[in-house]
Amino acid sequence: MRRKARRPAGLSREARHARLAGLGAERLAEALLDWAGRDAAIDEAVELMIEEGDPQGLAAALRGRIAALARDGGDFVRYGGSFPLAHAQRDLLAAIRERVLPHEPAAAFELADAFLRTDTAVLERTEDSSGVVGDEFRDASRLWLEAAARCAEPRDWPALLFERATNDDFGVRAPLLSEAATLLPEPELRRLVARFEAVAAEAEAAGPEDRTWARAAAWSQITLLARALRDPALYERAVAGPRGTLNEGQLRSVAEFHLACGDAAGALERLNRAEEGSSHRDWRLRALCHAALGQREQQIDALWHQFDEFLWWGTFEELLALHPAEEREAVRQRARAQALGFRDAAGAIEFLLRGGWTDDAERRAIERQGQLEHAGYHHLLGLTELAHAAGRPRIEVACYRALLLDILHEGRSRAYHHAADYVLQLERLDAELPAGDPLGRHAEFMLPVREKHRRKSSFWAQLEQARRG
Repeated sequence: MRRKARRPAGLSREARHARLAGLGAERLAEALLDWAGRDAAIDEAVELMIEEGDPQGLAAALRGRIAALARDGGDFVRYGGSFPLAHAQRDLLAAIRERVLPHEPAAAFELADAFLRTDTAVLERTEDSSGVVGDEFRDASRLWLEAAARCAEPRDWPALLFERATNDDFGVRAPLLSEAATLLPEPELRRLVARFEAVAAEAEAAGPEDRTWARAAAWSQITLLARALRDPALYERAVAGPRGTLNEGQLRSVAEFHLACGDAAGALERLNRAEEGSSHRDWRLRALCHAALGQREQQIDALWHQFDEFLWWGTFEELLALHPAEEREAVRQRARAQALGFRDAAGAIEFLLRGGWTDDAERRAIERQGQLEHAGYHHLLGLTELAHAAGRPRIEVACYRALLLDILHEGRSRAYHHAADYVLQLERLDAELPAGDPLGRHAEFMLPVREKHRRKSSFWAQLEQARRG
């Protein structure tokens, strides 16, 4: 087991730095070289430090690390390995950005370009469902633009940008186009748009098998350039593509972009063309549009729709802020009434606790405790904290019972130690409930639990071990 590093008591980072600096360069160099021989990560870091005074040597070392990360024929990287891989990529990009770019922008660009061109080789052999490895290639795209913008020698940046963006097999190079305004002026960006439009037209004229993918890719790249240009009309045309029409989801996406570009009226017009939806995104967009247009009553109406559908505390706070002091109690009572009839028991209890209606929250927990088992793990744990702070042990009991039953019903053996902890919490809380409590005693609750799950011997063993401390 890896031991956690212990910091000397009472020493700040500054004090530790001063003491280490006082040891002298020779002592520290010896220690670093000794540690480097024991750990590959430290060895790589030390090698980069050695080359830091030699720009060419540092660039060569970084090129070697890039090649090592992307080497063909490497083992397949499964989900758990994607995080250390992303961390290694992040360190490499940081070295380019911090150690090379300030001194040798051209060398930094070549390194960023080499890193970016490893994306296919790396992602083809990586299970990256978390997206962390792909995120590092997106950051590499930004570094590519940053270094290119600082290069002194002239290059055909539009042509190179077109080539790199076109060969984006995994869709991780999008910032090359969406943030291209950091490198190219508007006329050059417009010419890039024209090149991609020509690609789309060529794909349209090709056979059916080639048409769909190539055409969709070209129009997608144009939407990214529209973001760089902050051009809502171009964005809308690109999203619509050759059909020239927008579906419901696309209308909302176009509305978001109009709003981001400061065109609230245009955004609202697109939203009104879409069928009125009940999603958080839809009502949030409408509220933001009305706010930008100074339409307070319409903004309040949109927020109430959002609140009634999702019962979110943040939306409630916005509604309170939009009303004068003398109207806020009416807002509170309307929100309370909505919470009392809300379909999601856990959401209703949370809102009522936050609002100070603790008696209402407790009644809901007692009446609908059977529904709490379907609430999320983190939501229920958050409720136990709110209930404890409010001095409402009945709500804690209802939540811990739901957490326990969820684990046992699903047979999640890896979580049995948590389930054992929940039983201990329930035993503690049982002493706080009065005789004849509507939730019943803990022993009565556990009888059917023990009968139904008696074969889960590992859970009962962990419970006994937890009781012994």
